Parts: sequence; structure tokens; C-alpha cells
Amino acid sequence: MWILIQCYQCSIWWCLTSRQVHERLSAAYPYSTASVIPRGEHEVVDAIGQKLHDMLGLPKDNAYHSMLIKYKAGEKYYPHVDCSLNLEPSPTSNDRLATVIIYLSDVKQGGETTFTSLDVSVKPKRGSAIIFRNLAANGSCDRSMMHRGEPPLTGVKYIYQRWYHESILLPSYMENIVLCDDSHSCREYIHAKATREATDLVRQGERARPNIKKALEFYKRALKIQPNHAQALLYAADCLAQLKQSREALGFFEKHLKLHPKSIDANFVSASIWQDMNKKAKAIELLQRVIAVSPRDTDALYNIATLYADEGHVKKSVSALKALLQVDPKDHGAHTFIADLLSELGDRKGATEHRKVAQELKTRTRE
Repeated sequence: MWILIQCYQCSIWWCLTSRQVHERLSAAYPYSTASVIPRGEHEVVDAIGQKLHDMLGLPKDNAYHSMLIKYKAGEKYYPHVDCSLNLEPSPTSNDRLATVIIYLSDVKQGGETTFTSLDVSVKPKRGSAIIFRNLAANGSCDRSMMHRGEPPLTGVKYIYQRWYHESILLPSYMENIVLCDDSHSCREYIHAKATREATDLVRQGERARPNIKKALEFYKRALKIQPNHAQALLYAADCLAQLKQSREALGFFEKHLKLHPKSIDANFVSASIWQDMNKKAKAIELLQRVIAVSPRDTDALYNIATLYADEGHVKKSVSALKALLQVDPKDHGAHTFIADLLSELGDRKGATEHRKVAQELKTRTRE
């Protein structure tokens, strides 16, 4: 749905300063502005996210950044959908499932949100909200949710907007940017100065790799500016883990997981650290989180099977290995592992079958 307006992938006409962009776009297209607030950056935004989760079951980890959007008198947004019309539904598509709009101001005239196909128009009233699903039952973009933002005829219209995706989302921290969609409406997305500065340091850290120590310095500098910068926390923790500074790494992972409890990378690497420290119950807890989010993660399934076996939970270990083999039936190591466990449980027939498959797979690999 979105067309990214950046110099390295567009014509030079779009490569303008913010003021020039505003002057040229506002003359040709409806143009609005949005202040972008990442999760964890402001307690009010986080409280709204928690309320939406408690009332409607909308998962916080599936949400994009919150946006405070401003429409001055005469500014509008042409008919559009919040999902991607050209995106085929799949387990990895992760389109925008739902939209939340909270009206932050009364508008005496105009400013309605109009659903063009449904013949429904919602007048802005401070403190009221609309929540709508963007995807049809089969996961495709629902064209009937086409909507437009009518221009306020007097005064200013302020709204809070948040998109919820189909599955977990860790949004990237972007620089200030203008986006225009297929309706030819444009919006300037403005990030807080601290977010931009911290993000720039994170990017410098990424360029500094594979010098892990130098990259870590950039991430720690970013966290001094913005302590809740999710990417800086995650990347710093990863660097510390690679440097074998396990205790400090766990501290950064824990801070990251407070913002994103379902983060697969943070949970998985934390589990590995706890496992190395012989804290198997904690490692199992974190791997269970990974599998809850990504049930086809073969590494997590194998690791948790190993931990279950070490703790004497043989049946649980077998269940994890069976789940792994449904994803990758050619994993001869898993076949060998499950054969040993089934022998322990007295299932000789099952053990023999898995050993046979493991041997066949091993032979094919050699060939």
C-alpha cells in the first residue's frame, strides 16, 4: 500500500528538504503530519496499548508504532485501505489486521471518517474511537473497508492511530520521512529527536560489525540517549552474549523483553545463556515462549527436548521431537534422539522405526 519516498529509490523530484516537501506536496496532494511514538517511549501510549489489549485482546506485540496525526482546516486523506491490496495471504504476509483510531479533539464542521463502500460516516468526538478489521476471513485485503479522512472545515483535527498486524512485529525506528500511498495522499512522519539520534547510533553500530566491541560502544551510547530503544537493547545484549559477558547480556535481554515479551531472538538467546548457566527451568520457560510464537522453530524444539530429557521429562521431550519432525522429517539427529527416548519408555517398535529412518538418512547424506 505504501510508496516509500526516499532519495535512493526514487526520482530526484522527491529529494527535498522537509519544508520543500511540505510546500510542493501540499500544493498537489492532501498532506497531513504524524508524530510517531514507539512502544516504551511514553507511558500514556503504553497505557493505551494495555487498555486495547485488555478490552479487545489486541496483542501489544503485533502493534506498529503509535501515531498522533494532525489535520489542519482543509487537509484530508483520499479513499484508501490500511491493508495491502497486492499482498497474497500467507503464513508470512503479516499484513495490517486491524486499525484503531481515537479522536483527540472535537471538530465542529467536517473531519469525518467516511467508509465509502459501507455508506458510514463517523463524526470526530473527543474521547471516542473506531476500531475496524482490514482483512477478510481468508486473510486478503478487504476492499469494503475503504475509507477517507474528510477535511475539517474549521479548526484542527487530532487523532491517535495504531495498526495491528497479523502476528508479532518489532517495528524499525525510522528517520523522518514522507510517505504517499496509492490514493495519492501524503503524510510526513516525524520521530522524536532522541529516537532519531539513538537510531543513528544503532545504524553506526551495525556498520561497525564484525568488530563486536566497537559496535557495542555505539549501542550503549544509543541507550544513554534513549534507554528504551528496543533495537539498541537487543543488539547490545547480542554483542555481550558473543563476548561471553553473560550476566550483563541477560540484563539487556530482560529490558528488551519487558518491551517485547514475544521477541524470538531475545527469548532464544537468553534461554541459551541460562542453559549454559545450568538454570534449566528458566531456559525451558523462555523456549516455551519462542515455541508459542513460532511453533515450527526447529532449533527451539530441539533445545527444549534436550532440556526436558535432562530434567527427566521424557514424554515432554518426545512430544517436542515429534513436533520438530513434523516440520523437518529428514532430521536424522532428531530421529536418533527420539529413538533413545522411546527405548527408555519401553517402546521398542517405535525406537526401531526411528533408528531405521535415522540410518537411511545418514546413508543418503554420505552418498
